[in-house]
Amino acid sequence: MKMEQNHPKSSMTPTPAEPLVALGSALAIATNFAEVVAEVRTALRAVAQPAWCGVMVTVDGAPPLIDLPDECANSVDILLPLCEEATARTMTAMLPKRHALRRYDIAVVLRLVWQGNHCGYIVLGPPAERAAYATAQRATLAMIAQQCALTLMAQQCHNTTQQFQQQLTQAVDRATRQLRASNRRLRELDAAKDEFVSMASHQLRTPLTSVKGYISMVLEGDAGEINATQRTFLTEAFTSSERMVQLIGNFLNVSRIRTGNFTIDFHPGDVAALVAQSIESIQLIAERHHLRVDYRPREVIPPLLIDENKLRQVIVNYIDNAIYYSPGADVITVRLYTKDGWVVCTVQDHGIGVPQGEQRKIFTKFFRAHNAQLQRPDGTGIGLFLAKKIVLGHHGELIFHSREGQGSTFGFRLPIDRLTPRQGTLPNENHSPRGK
Repeated sequence: MKMEQNHPKSSMTPTPAEPLVALGSALAIATNFAEVVAEVRTALRAVAQPAWCGVMVTVDGAPPLIDLPDECANSVDILLPLCEEATARTMTAMLPKRHALRRYDIAVVLRLVWQGNHCGYIVLGPPAERAAYATAQRATLAMIAQQCALTLMAQQCHNTTQQFQQQLTQAVDRATRQLRASNRRLRELDAAKDEFVSMASHQLRTPLTSVKGYISMVLEGDAGEINATQRTFLTEAFTSSERMVQLIGNFLNVSRIRTGNFTIDFHPGDVAALVAQSIESIQLIAERHHLRVDYRPREVIPPLLIDENKLRQVIVNYIDNAIYYSPGADVITVRLYTKDGWVVCTVQDHGIGVPQGEQRKIFTKFFRAHNAQLQRPDGTGIGLFLAKKIVLGHHGELIFHSREGQGSTFGFRLPIDRLTPRQGTLPNENHSPRGK
């Protein structure tokens, strides 16, 4: 950069305030260090009319910006320490250093400092038309240096913020790409899992059903008389196989829900008979836990359009949970009645209950309350999730009340009017529930 000489002095010399006001306005809209330096040079020329002037910006974290005449800029490695040593002294104490500065024709060095942060120097040659700068000029130059330092530090903060924002954006973009890739992989694994569960469940269901059937035949005496010990063992095997068939059915239904193939097949059915059959199918488990299932129908329940197999799953699941989560109790109460246009079925126990803070998650897939995990470690956490889907698929409503340590009531309500069989109509046959 070539040394800039001052233009001839104007006949109208501005007051010291005018360049400062103009500088403040210009610095307010400056967008980078180069613009700041250019505006400061303009103000310096207006105030002091030096033979030459320059600025060295040394903000931490930014490349140095050297705006000096070529002969000075070429010696910047010498000038920076010299300026530091010169500005460490008072103006009068600087006089012994003038022999070192005179070599570069430097008359004034102003350190740019804002709130203890050093960001460079302003250097001026001698005045163009006088021997030395006036006291008023030196005061104005000090104010210019202060404005310059403030603007440079503000610009540095802005640049740092922009750099951080850019780095943050890049980091978020990288994390987003990684997350999307992970999500794609998880979806692929989830699909593979669903396919495996569906295939394995289908393959296991048929032989297990056969095992259950043959055990039932032996228990009924089709293969001859059996003694009490044999009956005990076979009863245990029958109960376990029945539970396995139920679990496989649950996993199949979860897989169907996941793939959108879960349907409710409506046909005219007897809810009262369905409840009685469900209780009978699980009676052996209740007896083994020394529990009595109290069910006493008190009214005639109208026939409804239902999916018997799926609704049976709900009732059996409610009773099964009541049995396993009622240690020390002696009775489980099942009720079936009509009220206000609904068929209502409830299963009440006096067991461990559900903690208040966990009740809102109780119908969530794979969720199990902490006390339930302790009581029954082998639970799957899908029974109540399926119950919710099935009940909502029947246009019904869930019933749930519980107090920890005092027991729970699970149940459902089915709308009589909507599910009453009518000639030639079914309520959304093969309905695929979209419950919450």
